[in-house]
Amino acid sequence: MSAENTATRGGRDPEATAEQPSNFQLPPDLASQYQVRVIEPTDGSERRVGMFLPKDRDIPSIEIGGNGDRIIARNEDPETITALVRIAKHNGWQGIDVEGSPEFRKAVWAAGSREGLTVRGYEPEFGEQARMEDLRRSDASRRDRGAPEAPTPAPEQVAPAPTPEQAMPKPAVEVGEPTVAESPIDSGRVAAAERRHESEELAELFLHGAAERISAEPRLASALEAQATMEKHLSQAFDGDASRVTAATLESRQMISDVLRRGLDVSVREPTPVRQLEPPQRTPDLER
Repeated sequence: MSAENTATRGGRDPEATAEQPSNFQLPPDLASQYQVRVIEPTDGSERRVGMFLPKDRDIPSIEIGGNGDRIIARNEDPETITALVRIAKHNGWQGIDVEGSPEFRKAVWAAGSREGLTVRGYEPEFGEQARMEDLRRSDASRRDRGAPEAPTPAPEQVAPAPTPEQAMPKPAVEVGEPTVAESPIDSGRVAAAERRHESEELAELFLHGAAERISAEPRLASALEAQATMEKHLSQAFDGDASRVTAATLESRQMISDVLRRGLDVSVREPTPVRQLEPPQRTPDLER
C-alpha cells in the first residue's frame, strides 16, 4: 500500500485528544481474537497499541494511536475493515475521517455507513449511495421483524349463575363461530419473507462476518469455494499487484454477497475448454 491507511475519530481536534485520558476499549470478541501488545517507537514517534492475528509476525494487522482516536490498518481485507469499524463504534465514535488508498477509503465508507457512522474522506457515487440506502432500509426492516413479546393473559373471569330460562334444555342445534382458515397466499408470503430473511443473514455473514463464523457455516461452503477460486484467478490476472488484487477481491465478495442476498446458489464451474479450429486446407489446383 502506497499510503498509510488511517481512520480518525470524526469531529475531534487531534491536538486536543493528546491531553485527554484514554478510555479506549476493544469489543470482547475482538480482544480474544487478536493478541494485543504495546509497540515501542524506534524513531521518537508515539507509542501504539498493536493488534496481532496468529498469522502476523512483526507487523500487526491493526494499530491504535492518538490516545485511542486513530486506527491504522495494515491490511485492507474485509475482516480488518469490519474490525476497524466495530472498534470505532464500540468506543463511541460518531464519525470517521478516513485517509489512505482509494480501496481502503471506499471499504471503510461502506462498512461505516452501514453501521450509521458518518464517514468523511470518500465521496460515493450516486449508485453506491442508492445501494447503501437500500441496505440500511433492509437492516432496519430486519430489526423491526424481531420476535414480538408474548401477550399478557387476561384475568380469569367467573361466569354468572344461569337464569331459569338459560337452564332449560335447548334443541341440540349448535351454531359455531365462523373459522378463518389461513390462506395459501398468506402462508406463501410468510414463507417467502422467511427465505428473504435467511438470504439477508447469509449475505451479511459472508460480507461482514468474522472468518471463524463464515467457515463454520455450512451454507456458505460453496460461496467460500467460489471466492477462493476467484482470488486465485485475480492474482494471476493482475500479476500479483497487491492493490489491484485487493480492490478486485472486495468487488468479488460484494458480488457473491449480492447473489446470496437474492437467494441464489453460488457454485464454481470449470471453464469449458475451447478447441482450436484448424484453418481449412486449400486444395491445390488440378492441372487441366
